[in-house]
Amino acid sequence: MIYVIDYANMIYVIDDTNMIYVIDDTNMIYVIGYTNMIYVIGDTNMIYVIGDTNMIYVIGDTNMIYVIDYANMIYVIDYANMIYVIDDTNMIYVIDDTNMIYVIGYTNMIYVIGDTNMIYVIGDTNMIYVIGDTNMIYVIDDIVIDDTNMIYVIDDIVMGDTNMIYVMDELFRGSLVIIAQSSLLMQIKLPFHLLQLHKKGNDLFD
Repeated sequence: MIYVIDYANMIYVIDDTNMIYVIDDTNMIYVIGYTNMIYVIGDTNMIYVIGDTNMIYVIGDTNMIYVIDYANMIYVIDYANMIYVIDDTNMIYVIDDTNMIYVIGYTNMIYVIGDTNMIYVIGDTNMIYVIGDTNMIYVIDDIVIDDTNMIYVIDDIVMGDTNMIYVMDELFRGSLVIIAQSSLLMQIKLPFHLLQLHKKGNDLFD
């Protein structure tokens, strides 16, 4: 039993099976789902989401965003430009202060170093690389081609033809190497404990 009524800016959706009610009036959105226990109230920039089953709580007020997932142990707090993410299951920590982003994932072996507009990600397990240029963020898994910004990723090699940025991890034994168009070679050695993380596992951080 699904009912949809659209009148002007008023939208009503009623699903008796999943018990979902949606009301959209201009910027006002109300969603209530009794089955999955999801409640969403949107008023201008105000968004509230409560999920009792999956234990997900999202509160958005202007720049204030709070996400709590007790089942998967995910906590997100966004205040001004400060973002904190803690995932106890996957062991992911994210701290965003102004334009600085640091991500460490012990389980999935993900390392992120962000400075200004440049973001580099090295993922040993899932082979994920991220390059951010001019506020652009790309998440790459295996092979991704972005014709607009000319970014090509194949396994361990990341090549950006536009800005001439090359990131090669395995070829330099864990070092992060960036070759710019001006033939400037900059090699950044990752900390030894991070380089050896895949050998020693999570016990290194206990």
